[in-house]
Amino acid sequence: MLIKLLNKALLVWFRLHTYIKEIMMTIDLKEVGSGFKRTSLNENFIDIEDAINNDLLWRDGSQPMAGSLDMDSERIINLPDAVTDQEPITLGQANKLVSFLPDQEGKAGKFLSTDGTEVLWKNAAASYANITEMFAGDNAVGEVYGAGGTSWRVDSISVPMTLANYTALSDINIAAFGALEDGSDSAVAVQEAVDYASPLRKKVVIDGVYRIGATINMRNRTFIDARSSGINVDTGIGSLFKATATVATGSLELITIEGGNWVENALDGNSKNANVTFFDAEGEYNGGSIIFVNRGGVYNASVRNFNQFMRSNWHRSWNVTNCFIRARNGFRLEHKPVETNVSNCIIFGNDTLDSSTVGFDVGVGIDAAATPGMYPEGLKINNCTIDQFHTAMHIHEILDLSVVDCWIGAGITDANLRWILKFEKNPNGNNFMTGLHFHDCTFSRARIEFVGTTTPIQTFLQMDNIQYLSAQTIVIGQRWYNIHMSNWILNSFSPKLAIQCVNENRECSFSNMRFKGQWSSLFNLGALCTGTIIDNCWSDDFIDNPYYSQTRVKITNSVAGKPNTGIVSNFGPIAYSEQLPAGTAGSTLLTTPDFTFQPGALVEVRIQGLVSTSVAGGYLEVTADTPANIESMQFGATWNSKYIKLPTAAGRIDATHIFRANTRATTAILINAENGDLSVDAHTYVTMRYI
Repeated sequence: MLIKLLNKALLVWFRLHTYIKEIMMTIDLKEVGSGFKRTSLNENFIDIEDAINNDLLWRDGSQPMAGSLDMDSERIINLPDAVTDQEPITLGQANKLVSFLPDQEGKAGKFLSTDGTEVLWKNAAASYANITEMFAGDNAVGEVYGAGGTSWRVDSISVPMTLANYTALSDINIAAFGALEDGSDSAVAVQEAVDYASPLRKKVVIDGVYRIGATINMRNRTFIDARSSGINVDTGIGSLFKATATVATGSLELITIEGGNWVENALDGNSKNANVTFFDAEGEYNGGSIIFVNRGGVYNASVRNFNQFMRSNWHRSWNVTNCFIRARNGFRLEHKPVETNVSNCIIFGNDTLDSSTVGFDVGVGIDAAATPGMYPEGLKINNCTIDQFHTAMHIHEILDLSVVDCWIGAGITDANLRWILKFEKNPNGNNFMTGLHFHDCTFSRARIEFVGTTTPIQTFLQMDNIQYLSAQTIVIGQRWYNIHMSNWILNSFSPKLAIQCVNENRECSFSNMRFKGQWSSLFNLGALCTGTIIDNCWSDDFIDNPYYSQTRVKITNSVAGKPNTGIVSNFGPIAYSEQLPAGTAGSTLLTTPDFTFQPGALVEVRIQGLVSTSVAGGYLEVTADTPANIESMQFGATWNSKYIKLPTAAGRIDATHIFRANTRATTAILINAENGDLSVDAHTYVTMRYI
């Protein structure tokens, strides 16, 4: 212990070298050579202590200090009161300051603090359950309290105290306005928090499990942070969140809901009885001008058991991202929702048998007379699953729809009664549906239908890179124009027609389509389906009559099945197919386009249908515009034509003949009527295939 104290003394000596007097100081230590005999240690220690106190510890370089180093107690004693703010105070000096503190009476449970200029009593816990308790508590200007998870600074004093006397220093927790996690209705507290926080551009925080039993009206810049919440919503309240923009109030801007587990408490606990819309955006149309609900979104939320996730009429720039939605209906987009983006969401229905349930109902209810030129614009759906609705997507009117990397289905039972996609114009709408794009999607189980109309619809619809997992026929109803499907894989588990164009469909094309499974036929094209192109389409299994058309159609590079034994020659890519017209004796009924054949290529010409001739012995001749360019595989090199005998009464023929190409020179195949007029029905076709 003595050695330790000696070391401390030496340390003090070196640290206080700036106070050494100008004269040299000598300390004589006894018995140093013997390593400090025990009997000499105390004497040496006292000598060091005296030398430091007498010669080193001086004040301002001229006066000895009143304090001295007591090395036995390890402290400096007899210090004077501090004069500068760099000196320590003594206990006695501190005790004198107590008399200058604020009155201590009634301050139990509080603590002393300072705002930098004066000493104040503060609440020890600095927290109240809500603002009502805070108003009734002790308040002093500059104090900072916690009330319901929100920090408040007192700016002024009034009787009674109100929110006007405070400034919120943090986001606004609904508990500050009296929300309780006891199952009581917190709607009033949420609404008051929204009304207070929105003008301040602060978030409304919902942190806990609460019940809401009334509609919450959104304000400009409302931001609800519910990431750590579970909210039970009473049924029968209409809408949970309502955003209304009118001519009188102006547009509504920047509305955000972040997170939360939101559940409607449907009647009898059955979600099929739900009747609440999670979010309702309602703008106003004013004779040509639109008052929008602008720029908002729902992010990272779980919304379950509602009747509808979102209804929108006149909104602009909305995002729904990373949400799980399970509701009877998903999105109902009415007159003029503009720039709606839905991404990375799972959107499930809960009642596939109710024909009114829809995942996306787009452009519904539009009346062109009341709102001319009004329809949704710019709907983007990316990386979403839409399933378990009676109709996954029901499109009525829209400009610019993009659906990318999505799974779209309609459940797994009674698929023939439901729709993956249903395109159906409004009865009194603007008849506007164009710029529709579906890319990299999977369509599952149910139907795709373009409902027929008496007014032509220019869709300019493109669907590419699609997997169609359904045994249901794709129906393109009357007068739909410009539908283009490419790069499809269609997989059927029961024998059905794949694609039907009903009537008067124009400029539709189908390319690079592979038909797998049990299709009974691939295409059935009705009357006046002009400009149809079928290119590079083929089926895995043999199909006897894959293509049927009542109108001229261009079929190229397509396969109607794998090679098959028997009398039906049904293989190889189709080079050409066209309806055979009627004609008089001696006329050329049909001329194919010019082909450049590879020398030695085998070409099959097939005529199928119901025909008759006006006289006995009437026949068809199959030849070439330059006969020497081809030769008959049946009759040899000296034959370059084939004669097909025809019945005088209407009868079905199925005649084939194979030619070999002799040259690369362009060649067209001719079908001529010989020795009699030819009558045909609408189902008679000439097909040319490479073998």
